[in-house]
Amino acid sequence: MAGLREVCRALDIPVSTGEQLRHRWDFRDLIERSDADILQPDIVAAGGISEVVRIFQLAEVFAKSVMPHSPSAGILSIASMHAYSTVLSAVRPHEYSVEYGPAPERIAELFEEPVLHDHGVFRLSDRPGLGLTLNGDVLEGLLPRV
Repeated sequence: MAGLREVCRALDIPVSTGEQLRHRWDFRDLIERSDADILQPDIVAAGGISEVVRIFQLAEVFAKSVMPHSPSAGILSIASMHAYSTVLSAVRPHEYSVEYGPAPERIAELFEEPVLHDHGVFRLSDRPGLGLTLNGDVLEGLLPRV
């Protein structure tokens, strides 16, 4: 953390980090010890929607920008975007990458609703939960045969 603090102070560009941290207490330490500019919680690594929202609130208290880390398309991205939609002062884009898992188009087949962007824009459902419905036929085709 001390080395990261030196990097953050030496650079004129914002430093972004945190995608491997596990919960709000790690982010509190990151803020206090390194003074990173942009916090990047990952919804899976950091404990889910509720914990990520708490991290966003912590970032707001310390006037830090957030940019969620989301390394796979589909349900994780949708959950992360729902959490990020609670940040009224959000100015950074939500990360959208396909580092892990099958191709996004393949993942999209699992859901009745769109989970892929349309020219960089996502439309989140206002239905309960994440607003997603699994396509039972596709899911059944993916299950191992016993």
